[in-house]
Amino acid sequence: MKRLSLKITALCTMAIIVACGGDDMPVNSPEAVGGTQEQMPVAFTIGERQGDENANTRAGFQGEMTTQMLRSTGFGVFAKVNGGSGFDFMTNQYVYYSGSWGYRPLKYWPNYDSKISFFAYAPHITSSEVPYSNETTALANAVTDGKYGILSLPTNSSTEAKIAYRVAASPMESVDLMYGVAAHAYNSTTNAPGVEASSVTAGMPFINMTKQLTGSALTFWFGHALTGLVAYVAVEAENTIDWVRTRVVIEDLTLSSNGQKLYTLGVLNLNNTAAYKPRWEDLSGPVTSLADFIDPRMRYVSGGTFGSQPAMGVSLAPKSLFGQGIDGTSDARMMFIPGPADGLVTFTVKYHVVKADGTDTELVSSATPEITFIPGQTVVLSMHLLVPT
Repeated sequence: MKRLSLKITALCTMAIIVACGGDDMPVNSPEAVGGTQEQMPVAFTIGERQGDENANTRAGFQGEMTTQMLRSTGFGVFAKVNGGSGFDFMTNQYVYYSGSWGYRPLKYWPNYDSKISFFAYAPHITSSEVPYSNETTALANAVTDGKYGILSLPTNSSTEAKIAYRVAASPMESVDLMYGVAAHAYNSTTNAPGVEASSVTAGMPFINMTKQLTGSALTFWFGHALTGLVAYVAVEAENTIDWVRTRVVIEDLTLSSNGQKLYTLGVLNLNNTAAYKPRWEDLSGPVTSLADFIDPRMRYVSGGTFGSQPAMGVSLAPKSLFGQGIDGTSDARMMFIPGPADGLVTFTVKYHVVKADGTDTELVSSATPEITFIPGQTVVLSMHLLVPT
């Protein structure tokens, strides 16, 4: 008898990034920037998603961006004047936290009806840190070159705010890519007097913004663009197992679906078209096997003897299939790019019962739980493997 029981829950473990106050970035008075009311700096802050003012920030997994981590890494802003040829107003502007949110040198709102569009991402990295100059080159070369994480950023001549991204080969090196959108709606009540009113829906990018009220800031809400995956595995035995002479190890965990999938390579377009939803494009590298991510202490050594199999293996107590997180205590979480959320996903695990007498029994079991891969959520797999004795 062979059995795999997958108990699946989808947890919102990737918390909303919230500010600790609405006044994170005080702006300079008119006198401080030239003594005229028209000169008002463009200011940024972060805040809660509209309608979710009571959200809390939880402690994250090893690579998960929390409010504290965002304050440490800062975020990047790209901005272009309507009708311009590229991101001529701001190009990967580093916005940092030092008691309040700020950046240097300051940029000022145009005095009249000039319109500016703003796009943000986190964590910030310098343009010199990315390995490729554009997303097309990144998609064509990243796999061969062994590059991962944020692969490319828009430049001052780019026409669109796109970021190429590749999933890391190890959960220890996962980069939690985030996108910034308007935390609340903007309309005529937020604009400075005498300028054409901006109109932005909560959860959408800041498109065609005109000068805002003196002392106000553009408030970003940062959402997680990736889906998390945590897996636990334990043994269920029909009878008592002689653990001294038995090792249970996993060869592979595969995913198959006629609809929704996880991907390892794609382009995040910061100009999202649905509120509070990341806009992924040019997806490739569908995840069909998680074998490479399995903790070596539980991974089957093909063709190996009993002695060559990892001593830890799988036991009665649940263990993290992907090992430990970067802090050495939390359980590792993989991050993947979510595709369209339609259809069921079948998980199939292949594992071996290897005994000291030389027998190697391969077992395969599958389950199709009702789950959906959603950006900002983590799917938790709980696998209980039956071991005949």
